[in-house]
Formats: sequence, C-alpha cells, structure tokens
Amino acid sequence: MSGQASTPPRPVSNRDPVSAAAKNQDAVAEGWRKELLDRINVYSGATDKYIRTFVPSRARCTFTTDGDAFAGWEPVAGKETDSYSGLIKGLDKLVAPFPEDKRLSFIACDGWKMTFPFKAFVNAHHETSPDIVASLPGVVLDPKVKPTWRQIAIALEGKSTTAADPFEKNSLTSCKTLVQMAVNARNLMHAHGLLAVFVVGVYGDIIRIARFDHACAVASKPLSLRKLNDLKLVQRFFWRFVNPCDAVSFVGCDPTIRSLTSHDEQWLSSRLIRAGLDPTEVIVTEARWAEVYDDDCEDEDIAAMEPEPYIMFKALDVNGRLFSRATSVWLGVRDTRQEIDGELVDTEDDVGSVPIRIIKDAWRQLVREPESTFYDRLDMIEDDERVGLAKLLCGGDLGEREVRLWEAASYGGLEEEIVHVSRLLSPRTTSSVQVANRAPRSMVVPAKGVSPPSHRPMQQTFSWRLSRGNQYWYRERSHMRFVIDTVGRPLTRFKSTKELVKAVRDACRGHRLAMEQAGVLHRDVSVGNILIVDKPDPEAKFHGFLHDFDYSSMDADEPAEGTDSEIETNYGSDDDEEAEMDSSDIARDSSSTGESDGQGAPPNLKERTGTYYFMAVELLERKALVHEVWHDLESLFWVLLWVVLRHTAHKHPLKEKAASELFKYGDDDAALGAKLRWLRKGDSEKLVIVNNKPLTRLLERFRKLVHASAVAGTQRLTYAAVEEIFEEALDSNGWPEPENDAARKYVLPEMRTCTVMVAKPKKRKAAARPAEEKQGTGSKRKAAAPRQPRAPAGSKRRKRS
Repeated sequence: MSGQASTPPRPVSNRDPVSAAAKNQDAVAEGWRKELLDRINVYSGATDKYIRTFVPSRARCTFTTDGDAFAGWEPVAGKETDSYSGLIKGLDKLVAPFPEDKRLSFIACDGWKMTFPFKAFVNAHHETSPDIVASLPGVVLDPKVKPTWRQIAIALEGKSTTAADPFEKNSLTSCKTLVQMAVNARNLMHAHGLLAVFVVGVYGDIIRIARFDHACAVASKPLSLRKLNDLKLVQRFFWRFVNPCDAVSFVGCDPTIRSLTSHDEQWLSSRLIRAGLDPTEVIVTEARWAEVYDDDCEDEDIAAMEPEPYIMFKALDVNGRLFSRATSVWLGVRDTRQEIDGELVDTEDDVGSVPIRIIKDAWRQLVREPESTFYDRLDMIEDDERVGLAKLLCGGDLGEREVRLWEAASYGGLEEEIVHVSRLLSPRTTSSVQVANRAPRSMVVPAKGVSPPSHRPMQQTFSWRLSRGNQYWYRERSHMRFVIDTVGRPLTRFKSTKELVKAVRDACRGHRLAMEQAGVLHRDVSVGNILIVDKPDPEAKFHGFLHDFDYSSMDADEPAEGTDSEIETNYGSDDDEEAEMDSSDIARDSSSTGESDGQGAPPNLKERTGTYYFMAVELLERKALVHEVWHDLESLFWVLLWVVLRHTAHKHPLKEKAASELFKYGDDDAALGAKLRWLRKGDSEKLVIVNNKPLTRLLERFRKLVHASAVAGTQRLTYAAVEEIFEEALDSNGWPEPENDAARKYVLPEMRTCTVMVAKPKKRKAAARPAEEKQGTGSKRKAAAPRQPRAPAGSKRRKRS
C-alpha cells in the first residue's frame, strides 16, 4: 500500500494530445458511472423522513425563512458561475437565524483547484473544484482565500437547469456530475475522518441532499427552491446538520477521533524526539487523536469499557476509493497522559524509548470475517517461531461495538447470534430510564414513547437497509480500528534489491506459518500487503512481513499437529466478494455482487478474491475456482516482478512501459493473455536487471516454477520450492552495493487521472490455450458453487486467546 496511483489505460491516440485527453476524460467518467451506478440510491420516502433518518439530531428547527430567498438565483446555461452570488445569498438567508456558533458560511470555490487532503498522496489523485462550499459551524470563510478540505463541512454543486439533475439518469453527462459529487465526498471523508458526508446539488429551481458513506449514497427527492415548505425542509436539514446527537461539530463526524490540540502537539513532539524521529516532518493538520476499543470484552460491560488512546501522526497509506474498505494505515504512538484535576498529565517516566506502532482504519463488509478474527487465530503461533507476520496488539470492530450498545440499551442484553437482516428492527423492551442510563449518546432522544429512533448507528452503515430494504444487509460495512506491533515500509521503498528479496521471502515464510500452524489462507498477496521491516534489529528474525488479512479464509478447526500444507487444500470461503482498489498502484476486481433474490442472497457472489494485478492465472481464467495455496505463491511472483519492472534499472526493450504492458486491469482476457505471454518466455526472456545477476536469475527460476504450475500443469507451486530459489539467490554473490541499489522513482505515464476508472470485468469465455499447455490430468480443480451470504462466524462474541 504505497499510496501511488495505479497504472492508467494507454491513450487511444497520441497524435492529437487534446483529443486524447478529451477521450480519456470521457473514459474516466464512464468508468466512474460503472462504479457508482448501483451504489446511488434515491430515497423513496418523504424528504421529511429522509432528514429525520439520515441527519440525526435532538434539535427542533423553529426558525422561519423567506419564500423568496433564492430570487437572485437566475442561472444561465454555461454561465452558472456568474449567478453563484444569488445562490449563496439564498443559502445565507436560510442559516441567518442560527446562533453564531452554529451558523455556516458559504463561498464560491469553482475557480480554485483543490488537491487530495493528504500531502503524501496528492500526486496519486487528480484535482477537483467544488462549485460552492460551506464552512465548519461558527466559522466565517474569506471568499478571497482558497479554503482547505479541513475547513469545509459541505460541498455544493450548482447547475443551471433541472435537466442537469443527475439522479435516476445514466447518461455520460449526468455521470460527470455524480463523479464530481463523489470526489468531493471522498475528499471530505478523508480530510475529517468522517463516518458519512453530505453533498448538496442545486439544479435550476430544485435542490437535492445526498448522503455518502463507504457503502453507498442515498439522495433525497428533489425540493423546490421556489416553495416555502420545501425551503423549510432545506433549512431543517442545515439546522440538524450542525446539531448532531454526538458531541461533535456536525453530523457525520466520528466521535472517536479529533484534531490535535496545541497541548497534543507539544506532547507528541517530545515523544517523537525520544523515538528518534523528527517532529518537524509531521504535518500536524493531518494528524489525529483516536480511541481504540478492544474486542476482548467477554466478561466486561461494553458500555463501561475504556478505550486505548493513540495519536496517529503520519499516514503511510490512504485508500482513495469511496465505496470500499477505505483502508488507511498510520504511524501512531500511545497517548499515556491522564486527566488529573482537570489537566492532562503524563503518567509515564520521561525516559526510555517510545514504541511506534501501526494503526489501521478500515471498513469491512458485513459478510466478511473481521480481520481481528484472523489475527486471533494467528496468535496460536508461538512467538519464537513467528516469522513474517504482524501481531495484533489491540483493537476491533467499532461498528459492532456501537450496534451492540444500541441492542443492550433497547433490549436489555446482547444476542449470542447476529442476524444482520433484522438488527434493531424490534420495538424496545426496556424503559426510557433504562435506555437513558445505558445507551450511547447517539441514540438518546428526548421523545415520548418507546420506539427506537429512525436513524441507526453510524460506525456501521445502515444506508442500504434504510434505503433499499433489510435484504441488502450484505452490502453494508462496519468500521474497524486496530493496532499492530511491527512498523514497516512499502516494498516500493526498498533500500536495496537484496532487502526487497528478503522481504518477499519472509512474507512467504509468514504465509506458510499462517497456513500450516493456524489454518489461515491469506488470499490477497499484493504489493501493498507485504511490508519491509523498518529499521530492523541487527538480530531480527525477519526483514519483511505479511499483513492485511481482510480477505483471508480460515479452516473451521485449528490445524492438527503435523499438518502438511504441501498436499492439496480447500479453504474456499462462502462469502467471497470483490476486493477493493487501494491508492497504491492497486486495482481490485470490482465486479458486482448482483441483485438480491428477495431473501438477502445475491445470485452471483464472487468466488475469487484478491488484488487484480497480482491474481494467479487460473483465477483470471476461471472465476468459480477455489482459492488455493499455490495461487498465493504465484501472486508472490507477480508482486516481485511488479516492483522490479517499476523501481529498478533493467534492460527490457519496453523500459518503463514494460509494467503497464504486462499488468492489465479490468479485462480478464487481456490480463490473462499478457501473463501467459510472459510465462511462456515471449516477453520475459529479454528481462535483465542491470548489474544484478542474482535477481535476474531469481526471476527466471521463479517464472519457470509458475509456468509449470499455472500453464503446463505439471507441478504445483510449493512453499519448499519457492523458498529454495529465494535462499539460493540470497546466498549468491553479485548483489549491487546498497548505496547504489535503492528503489528508483516510478514516473507515471501521462493521463494519470484515468486511474480512477474501475471497470467491471465482462462475462466472457476463458482465453484459449494451446493444447499442449492445458492443465495436466493430475491437476485437481474444484469449482465452488455460489452460496447464500451469512453473518461471519466471527460475529459471535468471542475472547481472544
């Protein structure tokens, strides 16, 4: 997860740069249309109910407004910007009665290009320019000064006619409008660490409110800017937005994180100096103070659990996709201060080193096991044998925790078995007093009666269930946050090619341990999921490690002693789905989960998973195939080759284009064909790493092993065979000197912004192979039949071993 952009499609023609750019921009919009099409829901209920459901607040809106508030908004097609002043005046009138500390200010922003909110990843994402933005509550924006995303609470788009309303349309023009809204939503989500974000669209005389989270978007029905009752609803939306139930700035903010205070900054600076780091390299506006709740609470009252506080001071990786796991990986340090007599006092001695940790924040799909479940199983591996694997220190599922708090307050206890399709639907069985005493702040409303509020917890999405029906529970996501012990660097930042090879070898060792001793199959070996140990101890047992077990599968029973992982295994999961695209040169399989059959079961649940660029040949050729150990071992080859082609000096005739010619995205036939050509030595025979015979030989030997396994079908890849060629290479002479062998910077081709295109693979027949290279008869393939989605086994309450 390096934070780099993925390889873009090649331009249709480079003879006419302007024409090529226009065509590529249309391709971007078309790709986003496919990405957004079945994730944009228009709420079927009344707008008043939409506001009550998706903008939770205790505050009643009793203000009055002017029915002619938007009389000055008279846009002309193609010249909307000239009329934004009239639109802003109308918006100002709606919020004018609000108290000063709750009032939003609006400014035109269309003339300014705004970049991705994390400086390290600015070059991986194209610029955007929202038409109008709203400030944080109580803040007045200067219309002459470009704001940052962290100064913005809502982005607004203004179009001249009602025909420009993009919702419920499928045209390329409407797609571009939705893409703009989605990009703005994504940037706001990352800038503030939001659970949900609101984007407002104005189309001539109508206005829509759209709420985005990491599962989908839900838009209101259109409201008229010329009708008083509709304007009252818009005013009510803004009022509720700045008066959230939680003690946060506005609806959508995560109550478990906050920006750093000046005291936090001073304390962090002293800790980083003790850790041997330079505090001046920290961008404090990006850093966050965060609460980490541990899942090990079998015998504890979850409402009384105290979180572990951490300061996340540097983002190592940020997944730039909106409807996804949205994984972000941070460097962090535990906050050891405690409040004593109203002041924060550090309770630890100001001596000794300070351990730096990895903190991961992600949104898992409910049909998937929580990643912490797999780390629990990996804990059965003895520490003195543990190589190439990260270790979970604490953390868990914030979404499940919040839902359980709601359940405990509503029903007086917790259910042993989780049924997502019916969660929080039953009437409360506890009294209002009991609810007030036990409930999370977000669910307590001063209303008479015992009916639960219409909104739901926000650490776990309910947007599909609330907008389309409870049978769509399987498309919801739950917020995870946990802390890992080992700090690492991305593979693409190796200090020498020998270090790179050691890291990949150790990831193979970790994969073997997980499989043999814990029954865990990773199933998503990728360039982002292997890290180099940063500043390893001279006597360190490993130089690289495998992490990110989001897409793993696990044997129902712990492996018996003496398990032989070299024999055929079958660890296919019945809840496979598409993998997500990270912001680190990674594009994932994004085919649709399909429509529900009315009972919560999509008919075509995916049986393949993994990072698309690094998928094994068999998985590209046959989707309904059980993921096996040798598929992950093959992915190690593609990972190593990916890094070498992009970040080393080599003599392949295609030079920097070699990687993009080999690693295709989105078209299974093209991706499969390119890999088969390489494995048959048509393209690989010309690869020579400059002044690096050990690495050149290693890649050729690895290619032969993969060819025998995936093409000829004569010998499956095994751990022993792969580890042997790595050890032989590392023991060889001829490695370059480290000071001249660090990773080279990879220069992205032109039209980098096209990398946002996420095309869904087309249904097609498998690419034909020559008869002599088809799988041998001794190769056993098992096709896994699609199964109904279920709540993961890990959803039961458990205690970490």
